[in-house]
Parts: sequence; structure tokens; C-alpha cells
Amino acid sequence: MFHSETPEDIKTEILNELSDEESTTRLVIATSALGMGEDILKYSNVILYGAPKSIVDIVQEIGRVGRDGMEAVALLLHNSYHLRSVDSEVKDFFTTTECRRLSMLAPFLSEGELSEQKKKTRSHSCCDLCADKCDCGSCDLNPLEKLFNVDIEELSDFSDQNSSDTECYYSSREEDNLDTHFSD
Repeated sequence: MFHSETPEDIKTEILNELSDEESTTRLVIATSALGMGEDILKYSNVILYGAPKSIVDIVQEIGRVGRDGMEAVALLLHNSYHLRSVDSEVKDFFTTTECRRLSMLAPFLSEGELSEQKKKTRSHSCCDLCADKCDCGSCDLNPLEKLFNVDIEELSDFSDQNSSDTECYYSSREEDNLDTHFSD
């Protein structure tokens, strides 16, 4: 966990892990405190739970990934409750039926610049709304997108799986090992 109350030595350890290309760290649960002023490379997915308060916050939080120029995915999970106390620009971003990228850029661009962005091709790195409309036949979902793009009929198959097939991963640090808290 990385948040404002995380002890400094743990924050330093997490940041060191994130900047080490050989790191085994694959998931960090964090607030927006993570990465402020840090150039974290080689990470390609970010999941935001809830809607950030402003469009600037969205840009900063999803900007944590893809800094190495590689393809990245930002998955924003929310419900209508999360949109109750956000800026109108954020509501527009989450409720648009057009391109989310353009919706996110709109507050920062003039009409002419926005019009120019609409003309540019995105080499089929589509937002969720554009991907639904794209008929190129070559668009493919990122593994994170595939995880959340499951047909509801397929979900019923999970109920037949034996829970003993579930894999658990624990920290190598003795004090973080949680296997004593679980029983078969």
C-alpha cells in the first residue's frame, strides 16, 4: 500500500522496486500520492477506482503509466455515486458517447486544436467507445481490457470452478506473509 500515511521507509522501498526493471513487484495499491514527481517506467496498466474530482486529477493519475512510450491502459471503475461530487468536466468525461480521449483533452485545447486532434489517426489504440465503433479488424484488446470485457454469459462458468484452483501470492518478507491467516 502506498498512501500519505505509509511510513517513509516503505514508500522508498516501493519506489525503488518500481524503478528497478528486474523488480518482481506487479501490483501496488495506492492513492494519488504514488509517483508524484517520480518517473516510473515499464508499467502499462493503471486501475482507478472511483472518479477523480477534476479532469486534471484524471490526467495526472492515468499519466502514471505509459511513460516509456509503450502502449498503456487506464481502466476507470466507477458508478453513479462516484460522480455526485466531481467537476462537470469529469462527469462529461465519464458520460460521453464520443471519444474519451477527446473529451479528456477538450478542457485543455482551443476549438481549432481540438478539431485538429479529431482528424489525427490514433493507429487503432482506441478508447473503449472508439473500439466499439472501430471496424478495422485489427484492433486487439490489452490483457487488462480482456479481463474486464467478459461476456456476462461467460461469468456463469466461474461458479463451477473449484476454489482450490485459486492461486495466492504472498510477499517474500516474513512480516508481510499472510498464509497464517488462511485455512483450507
